Amino acid sequence: MIYDRPYMQDDYQPKQSPVLKWIIVSTIAVFVLQNVLGTWFRSDAIREFFALSTGALGMGLVWTLVTYAFLHASLFHILGNMLVVFFIGR
Repeated sequence: MIYDRPYMQDDYQPKQSPVLKWIIVSTIAVFVLQNVLGTWFRSDAIREFFALSTGALGMGLVWTLVTYAFLHASLFHILGNMLVVFFIGR
């Protein structure tokens, strides 16, 4: 039989990259932090200092080139983005 052969008995499971897990977990953590701080303090301080805009770059906030990718507008926005990251990142 074909299933008696050793190469047919291996259980192949694709491995997930640790970088992919780090990206997904950190993005979700920043989303939770953004919503908690926005609710508790009723401010957009996170968006002012971490969202990408020409005004922020003009003020010298160069880290916004990286941090803007971690900010999300709604639950469906982050859900859609993390599904795409999960499937394309594999």
